[in-house]
Amino acid sequence: MIPTLALAAAAALVLPLPAHATIVDTNPQDGATITSVPAAFTVTASEDVLAIDGSTSNVILITDQAGLYYGDGCTSAQGPTLSTTAALGEAGLYTMRYGLVSADGHPIEGVVTFAWQPGPDAVEVPGTAGAPVCGAAAPTPSASPSAEPSASPEPSASASAEPSTTSEPPSSSTAPSTPPTGGDDEGGLSPFAWIGIGLALVAGVVGVLVATLRGRRGRDAGSDDGGTDAP
Repeated sequence: MIPTLALAAAAALVLPLPAHATIVDTNPQDGATITSVPAAFTVTASEDVLAIDGSTSNVILITDQAGLYYGDGCTSAQGPTLSTTAALGEAGLYTMRYGLVSADGHPIEGVVTFAWQPGPDAVEVPGTAGAPVCGAAAPTPSASPSAEPSASPEPSASASAEPSTTSEPPSSSTAPSTPPTGGDDEGGLSPFAWIGIGLALVAGVVGVLVATLRGRRGRDAGSDDGGTDAP
């Protein structure tokens, strides 16, 4: 009995223990630079991936250097490979974090870092601030520097109004407040005409006075001559 137990113990020491599953490949590989988005981001283990409906143990999350998430959070297990799809945003460093459970029940986690250098025709998508959950409504994308600028505000009515095609006539206040004094062209007599009329009247009066004085002197002289001839 004792020799049998000894042989069993020796055999247990000699026989190798079953090894846990390991990761044998990823796409993209750690440290790689990609210029196009792969058809699927994948993680391949040395054993089949344990796929259980409704389980959240198998996950692949992709983030950029700002911490924004890309993809819908859904994964697919096919044999030893776990995969997901995602579109990427701006060029830069990205991280692919994964976690899976192999068929032997052993969980495996890891991180892959890669550089994204898209071509000129690549379409960038905005990332999300929260981690995506498969089957849930997509969270609102976060604003990024590459987002299109917001529309400029509409100009105010006073600024956008077209200038008037007609101008207002000048104010009547600019006209003289009183009309000019009357002149020859307005039908009245000029000051010079009135002066001439005055001088003519004065000359007439003087002439009448002179004639009157001469007549009186003549009569006086005649009366004197008649008085001296009498006896």
